[in-house]
Amino acid sequence: FGFPTELWLDVPGSRRAAVEAKLRKPPFTALAVASQSQREASLRHEPIARGALAMLEAAAITAVVLALLALVLGASSERRDEAAELFDLEAQGVAPASLRRQLRLRASMAGLAGALGGAVTGLALSLLVVRFVELTANATVPEPPLELAPDWPLILAAAAVAAVIAAALVALATHRAFRGRVPARYGEAA
Repeated sequence: FGFPTELWLDVPGSRRAAVEAKLRKPPFTALAVASQSQREASLRHEPIARGALAMLEAAAITAVVLALLALVLGASSERRDEAAELFDLEAQGVAPASLRRQLRLRASMAGLAGALGGAVTGLALSLLVVRFVELTANATVPEPPLELAPDWPLILAAAAVAAVIAAALVALATHRAFRGRVPARYGEAA
């Protein structure tokens, strides 16, 4: 991808400084040395890049918190909205633990659908951002071309933590459901 006047070196990180120092001494003084790691570091410390990254992180955290709150409110409202049907099931002998499990399963299915939708939306937006940056970065076509490189271990760890928190919050929201000795009637506090 380079030009005939370019020489690209793949140098291990431990030897990078020594190689750059040698390239700045004769007979290489006529060369213009550019380090990809230095260029990357300067771009990472640009105020606009840092601000954009902070904004995206804040938006992601806000979205996760709102999703967790939606799951808890969904489980609570489902218990309230389905009170008559749940009362009938409990009166017919369905164990309270089974009814709590049913509420938790419904919340889990809603959470899974939301997570899948969020993942697809996130992937699509990430691809759009890469294309947008390619169009606007330095007003030239990037060389080498930009690639989307997600940090999969971080994404999977964050998803696992969010799933555990979601399960705990839904379990907490449904913990007191069907705990009375007598099934609560429709409209009564459970």
